[in-house]
Amino acid sequence: MTTTFKRNQVEEALWRALGRGSTPQSSVFAACIKRLLDLDRKEDVAQFPGYAFLDALPGGKGIEGAYTGFDAFCLGIGIDLLDAGFTQRDIVFLLRHIRADLKRQYDQILQMKPVFGQYVAAMDRPGCPVIVVDGVEMADFRIYMVVGRVDLSDLLKASANTTPMIYTPMFIRGATALAEGFNTRTWEERKAIVVEIAEFTSRLEWELSQALAKRRGRPG
Repeated sequence: MTTTFKRNQVEEALWRALGRGSTPQSSVFAACIKRLLDLDRKEDVAQFPGYAFLDALPGGKGIEGAYTGFDAFCLGIGIDLLDAGFTQRDIVFLLRHIRADLKRQYDQILQMKPVFGQYVAAMDRPGCPVIVVDGVEMADFRIYMVVGRVDLSDLLKASANTTPMIYTPMFIRGATALAEGFNTRTWEERKAIVVEIAEFTSRLEWELSQALAKRRGRPG
C-alpha cells in the first residue's frame, strides 16, 4: 500500500528538503504551493490529460487531498522552477507533459538508494557514475534535470496566455556527464536550467517520514 501524506506534511517536508533551513515555515511558501495546486486543478485537461501534482483529484467536495512521496517530489520540482523564473502556468504545462518521465527517474533514484553527506566507493554501487576524489573512485549519485526554455511572447507580441517553447528535459547522471553534455550543446542551446533531483529525493523522503500530520479545522 502506498504511503500518503497530508498537505501540511508535504509543505513542512518541502520547506526543509529544499534547503530553507530550520527557521519556521513561511506563509508565502505555503501560498506558492497552494497556487500551484489550485492552478493544476483549474487548467483544462483537454490540452494535455492528467495533472502535474496528483494522479487524480480527491473523490468529492471537502475531501482532504492525500499526497504520495512522488506528488511531493513534483511539487518540489515546481518550486525549484518557480525560483528559476518559470511562471506557474509554465510549470503546470511542463510537469503535466513530463510527469511520467519524472516518475521513472524517481523510482530509479529510490532503487539506487543514494547516500549524501559521505562518499561511497564506486565498487559498492555498480552501474552508478563514478567521480574521482583524492585519487579514489567514488559513486556519483547525482542526477540532473536540464530544461531549456524560450519565451517568444515579447518578440511576437503574443498574448499573455501564449504557451512558451520548453524543450523536453534531459536527465543526466553524474557531474562528469553533465559537463560533457554542456560541451556538446549548440549555440541555440546555450541557456538551460539545471536542477539536481537525486539528493533532493533522498532528503525529501527523510523529511516526509519526520513530518507530523495535523488535523484540519477546529479541535472537536
